[in-house]
This record gives sequence, structure tokens and C-alpha cells, in this order.
Amino acid sequence: MLQRLQTQLLMSHLLPLLILLPLGTVALLYWLETQFFLNSLVNELIVQGSLIVEFVSEDPASWQDPQAATRLVQRLQPRLAGHLTLLDNQGRVLATADPSATPYLGQIIPHDRGLLEQARQGQVVWETEPPHQWPPQAIDVLLPVQEARGGTLGYIQLIHTIDTIRERLLALRRMVLLTLTAVFTLAIGLSLIMSRIISRPLSALLEAVQALMPGQSGDPVPETGPWEVRQLATAFNRMVNRIHHLEAERRRFLAGLVHEIGRSVAGLKSTGQLLRMHPEAAQDTLPELGMDIEVTADELGHLLDDLTTLVQTQSQGFSLHVEEIPISPLLQEICQRIAARWAQSPIDFQCQLADDLPRVQGDAARIRQIISNLLSNAYKYTPTKGRVRLAAAPASDEKGQPGVAIRVSNTGPGIPPEEQERIFEFYYRGSNARHFQPGLGLGLALARQLAEAHHGSLSVESHPDQWTTFTLWLPCHPPAPALPTN
Repeated sequence: MLQRLQTQLLMSHLLPLLILLPLGTVALLYWLETQFFLNSLVNELIVQGSLIVEFVSEDPASWQDPQAATRLVQRLQPRLAGHLTLLDNQGRVLATADPSATPYLGQIIPHDRGLLEQARQGQVVWETEPPHQWPPQAIDVLLPVQEARGGTLGYIQLIHTIDTIRERLLALRRMVLLTLTAVFTLAIGLSLIMSRIISRPLSALLEAVQALMPGQSGDPVPETGPWEVRQLATAFNRMVNRIHHLEAERRRFLAGLVHEIGRSVAGLKSTGQLLRMHPEAAQDTLPELGMDIEVTADELGHLLDDLTTLVQTQSQGFSLHVEEIPISPLLQEICQRIAARWAQSPIDFQCQLADDLPRVQGDAARIRQIISNLLSNAYKYTPTKGRVRLAAAPASDEKGQPGVAIRVSNTGPGIPPEEQERIFEFYYRGSNARHFQPGLGLGLALARQLAEAHHGSLSVESHPDQWTTFTLWLPCHPPAPALPTN
């Protein structure tokens, strides 16, 4: 049960209350009883005693005649909270409403001697009985009654007994406990509400995570709750959107892969059937059939190269065998192979290489893969009687570093400006792609990554409905290592 987040949140709110509330209640009651309640009761007795002093100070006869004093006590007692006792100027009991003081009529009560000594100095004094006990058995207040000439007529004594004190203490404790119980109940309710507010979005997030099954991309969750929970929900929704995108790419990739392989296999199969079933008729078209087989094999080879490179990229990164490469022979070899392959094609291929091309630093196989992907892409999007050109010349990058710029241009539909960066994303195929042979959307993305792995770059320029040029820039020397900074 305690493993549930809502329960832990509830306990984190209630445990401090369960520990601190009883301690705070005891401390509060002690303070209220010993400070507020005691002082309030003493002040009440002093106020009542002061009124009695005002009343009896004008009647000196009451202090001379015990019977008159008794009548005075009987008349005043019903209106008082404590027991009233009148003492003469020597401290002897004249009259009393306190049963415990009745045996001392005409005498000094023994336990009052200390108070009498202080009251004889004209002070209003009080004490608890017995001293230093809580709750006390009684509270004893003694007020001197002065005559007009300055002498002392006697003393007014008010005693609050334990029965009255206990009733007041019980009422005070009841009020405090009821208040704290209401506070605790309210705290429990608020804790339940807060724990549910916090745990509800997390529960929804948990359900959404559990709903992520193989082949399913899940649904987004509401971004509600505290800031941290909202951030978690936002991150989850981003992940869900990414999964949706990856799932769509996966399906598109598999569909493209099946189509590409199926198209190539179908072409090879039809060529094989023609050679097998009509060998005599195929004699006149053997060069064309051989070229078709070679082109199909090259396309499958490019596809396998791209898939292999993609797997390496996602698992361990590119593996480059970097060395100093004479770029001219490499480009001439590519141009000769392409010219021979496209000799019967209605597309015009041109190769323009500068005479002073420097050596570059890179992996020859990977550079050949980049250029082959660019040429294959250009061939695919060049209409009949169009032109593809490969050109190379020395060029420096924007930082002035020397290198070689290899440009692959073709006439054709071009690329809209808003798609010129997106075509370098994996699996993305431009809006014009549906009018041409389908592909996997791997070649350009891999070509750019391979160019950047060589510390080079691959960019595109295009004019819609006219031409497109891809520029591969490769450095002549590897970039200098960064100097250490202090």
C-alpha cells in the first residue's frame, strides 16, 4: 500500500501533523493554562476584590462587628466567582463563605501568614495552593482595605477552589481540542486533494506508458499538475510524437525497400525470361539487356551500400580509412564508368575536371559512395533529353581552408526552397518525388553525414523547374587540432 505515490504523498503531509500536532497541543494547552488562563482568573478575582474594597472601605462598622461582616459576606457571595472572606487588620477571620476557613473564625489561617506579610505593605497579592502544583487546588487573592486616614481596616480574601478551576480548565481544553481536531480534519482533506492533484497526471502518464505496446506509438497525455509533472508530461508527449514520426518513417522505409528490391528483382527476372524463352530474338538486344542488368545490379549495390552505412551510423558511427587521395584519378574513373553506363541513355552526361586538382584527405570508398549517390539522385530526377554534369575545381571554404569543390548538376524540376534542407533528413522525400522513381530517402542524408565525417560539407542550390546543383567540398588537409585553453 505504501508503494503507491498517492499514499506516500498523503503520508508525507500527515506524518508531520501526526507528530507535531500532539506535541503542539500539549504545549499550547500548558501555555494557555499556566499563562493565559491563570492570569485571566487572577485578574478576574482582583477586579472583583477591588470592587468589594471600594464598597466596604466606606463602612468601617463592618470591620468591628462580626455579625455585620457575616451579613456583608452573605449579601456579596452570590455575585462572586470565588469564596469571599473578610479579615480584620490583624488577619483574623471575621466572616467567610469558604467552608475550609470556617474553623478559623477569630483566628489567623496558618497558610495565609505569608500573604498577610506582603498585604500589610499595601500590595495586592496572590498565590496558588499548594504552591508549584498544576492544576492547583485553589487560587488565593488578598487585597488590603485602607481607611481614609491611611490605616488598614482589614483584608478581602477571594479563593477560587479546584471545582471551579477544573470546570474552566475542562472547557478550555475542550475548545482547544475541538479546534485542533477541526484543523487536523481539514489538513487530511487538503492532503487528500493535493495528493490526488499531484498523482492524477502521473497515473495518467503511467497508463499511457503501459499502453505503449510493440507496433503502437501511444497517445499524448494532458500536461497538467505541478511544474515538474507538466515537464515530464511534455517530455513524454515529445517522445510520443517522435515515436509517431519514427513509426511513419519505418513504414515508409519498409514500403520503399520492398518496392526498390521488388522493382530490381522484377527487372532481372523479366530479362532472364526473355533470354531463356526467346534467345534468338534477344541476340540483337544483348548490349541493351546487359546494360539493364548492370544498371539494376548497380542500383542494388547502391542500396546495399546505403543500408550498410545506415546500420554502421546508428550502431557505431562511420569507420573511415583516411589517407591522402589524388582526387583526379578517382573522379575520372567515376566519369568513365558513368559515361559507359549512360551511353544508351537519353540523358546527356558531361564531366568537367580542372587540371590542377589537389590531393584531399579522406576515405576513397566513402567519397566514391557520396558521388555515386549524388549522380544516382541526379539521374533519377533528370527528364528525357536532360543533362547531368559532374565538375570539380579547387575551392576554399568560408574560413579560407583550401580544398576541392565537386559539383553534380542536373536539369529538371528543381527543389522548392522550403525543402532544400529537409532532403538531407533520413527517409524524407520531396514533393516532386512522387512523379519519379521511388526511393528510400537514404542517399542524400548519408552523403551529407559522410561529407561532414570528412570535415567537409554538402550543400544544394536549386532553381525550380530549371536546375539543381549539389556541391561537395572536401578539405586538402585535416583540420588543425584545437589549442588547449587554460
